[in-house]
Amino acid sequence: MSNGTFKSPKHKTTWFTSDIHFNHTNVIGFCNRPFASITEMNETIIENWNKVVKKEDLCIFVGDIFM
Repeated sequence: MSNGTFKSPKHKTTWFTSDIHFNHTNVIGFCNRPFASITEMNETIIENWNKVVKKEDLCIFVGDIFM
């Protein structure tokens, strides 16, 4: 903010997420996630994330990321 004028942030989209639980083997069963292994789950989450979230986006993590 300068001279009373609001400056728009440089990011395009703001994303909020929580509880991704990378490397949390038990979350597959607890949450009925459709993966055969933790490796498959991690790779799928990352692949899907990269399809949607762009470098200029802002990501706010409000919960568990790793276990």
